[in-house]
Amino acid sequence: MKKYILIWALLFAFIGGNAQVIINPDTNQLQSSPSVLVEFGTQPKGLLLPWVTNTAGVTGAVAGTVVYDVSDKKVKYLKGGSGWVDLSIDGSGIVDTSLQDSPQDAAGARTIIGERTASAPGILVLDSQTKAMVLPKVAQPYLNIINPSAGMMVYDTTAKQLAVFNGTVWTFWKAGTEVVPTVTTATGRIWMDRNLGASRVATSSNDAAAYGNLYQWGRLTDGHEKKNSGTTNTLSNTDIPGNGNFINVYFTYPYDWRSPQNDNLWQGVNGINNPCPSGFRMPTQAEMQTEMATWVSPDAVGAFSSPLKLPMGGFRYFYDGTVYDEGFYGLYWTSTISVPYANYIYFDSSSSYGFDYTYRAYGMSVRCIKD
Repeated sequence: MKKYILIWALLFAFIGGNAQVIINPDTNQLQSSPSVLVEFGTQPKGLLLPWVTNTAGVTGAVAGTVVYDVSDKKVKYLKGGSGWVDLSIDGSGIVDTSLQDSPQDAAGARTIIGERTASAPGILVLDSQTKAMVLPKVAQPYLNIINPSAGMMVYDTTAKQLAVFNGTVWTFWKAGTEVVPTVTTATGRIWMDRNLGASRVATSSNDAAAYGNLYQWGRLTDGHEKKNSGTTNTLSNTDIPGNGNFINVYFTYPYDWRSPQNDNLWQGVNGINNPCPSGFRMPTQAEMQTEMATWVSPDAVGAFSSPLKLPMGGFRYFYDGTVYDEGFYGLYWTSTISVPYANYIYFDSSSSYGFDYTYRAYGMSVRCIKD
């Protein structure tokens, strides 16, 4: 029991892509995009990592190697310069190795997916400079994987976290704390100092580098928010469309990208599709109004002169995905809804600002507030 798995440098990238290999595919399942080396079907099943007798006895492993260590019943990965990192945390794992104890490993046995000349050791080597593996995606694996095995790994689509099973309990992981640049306003509230997707704090109301992305109300950061993203005319019947396209809505009232609607997608820091960094969330209409009341003037000058330095990023039309009015209007979503619409604030270069509600399929700017 000495073999181990290597997932190359892109181990924890959960990005859709046109896979070279689909393991246990669904009927008629298609490859998703050119960025994926290996992906899986959608059944509630996990990836079972190779078991090793003890990571202390593993020689020649390189950074990115992932195994289940039966000596202490934990899932571990090898971090460059830091040794083996424990992903299970809990030490109460249980595993029956009776079937694996007697058979001997076949010398030199291994499978390579990607660069066939890869020299890294392992029973399965995934080697690519431009592609990643997408783990099996399972909603609430602790409920939906009926008989998980020790060393199982999946991506929990509900918690949006990596999940590993040590034989007794599941452990959930998310990215480390992100450093978010902030600003404190006259109201005493802490906000991000720039729009989501912006490369810098605005230097003027029409600073294009500060416009940021344009989100459809309630959607995750999945690529649709990019102004040059593709478009589709197919509405989504789930909270996560599963693609990065801006969803056009023609003559389908109430002009929402999701059908049926879900009013809870952007509600609070634990909102289903909260697009903001950890600890931040979408502001309510009341919070935005409180900020606007402190501006020196009710227009774009006041918006930019405020600590938030809000630029005029325009909007993306729900009908065909065209971007309009960059540098002329600022429109910002809030988490507040007026069923079946969603509320936003607006301002322009004349003496005009306020709040209103509109169709959720529009694309607008987002500024996050600390919870």
